Amino acid sequence: MAYTFSLRQKVLLIQLTKVYHSSKPQDITNGISVKGDIVGPPNPISNIRPIIFHIPRNETAIEKIFRHEREYVQKWHEEFWSNHNTKFIEERKEFEKKLKAAQEGLRCH
Repeated sequence: MAYTFSLRQKVLLIQLTKVYHSSKPQDITNGISVKGDIVGPPNPISNIRPIIFHIPRNETAIEKIFRHEREYVQKWHEEFWSNHNTKFIEERKEFEKKLKAAQEGLRCH
């Protein structure tokens, strides 16, 4: 079952993505009550969806530790896949360049 987003939700997701990829904390919920994690659209390079983890009012110490671990893993995934995909794209371009040069060399003979 596909879920469709309202225009307001789409704008909020775009704002979330921008906040996630910046270092400035901002209030992006505009007074909307959020009772769970907020997931934005995927980063175009890493393909990882940014997540702003919900912090319950009565968060226990163990819940806080778990949330921090989830945030750490999310950040690690983002960095790993950004680096991996960037390197892949660069190496693919180089490979295609060499392949094209080799094909042109074969045509000349």
